[in-house]
Amino acid sequence: MIKKLLYLLIFFLMVQSGIKLAMPYYRYYAFKSDVEEIVKISVEMRPEEIMANILSLVSQYNIPLKKENIYVGKNGIYSVKTHWKETVNIYDVYKRDYKFFIDTANSAKESH
Repeated sequence: MIKKLLYLLIFFLMVQSGIKLAMPYYRYYAFKSDVEEIVKISVEMRPEEIMANILSLVSQYNIPLKKENIYVGKNGIYSVKTHWKETVNIYDVYKRDYKFFIDTANSAKESH
């Protein structure tokens, strides 16, 4: 009985650790997709409106990103550049920093 509980505990810790490791990547890809969508539909928006939409996404996805690290520019079409770092800490045994970058100008070139 104790052996089964130990296996169950180990399994639970592995699942929880996997979720902690995967969440920054999930937030990155979801945020990046939404930012690219905002840029695509932002033909008649002002940069302030785009920034407000992006900041709304930042709080929605709980991304540690400050307004100062977001650049909204226009060179024919709008583009957004940003970067941030997230630290994953698993029970003070494993710590790792993940760095994320988004540049919609480059992703727009890749999709054409």
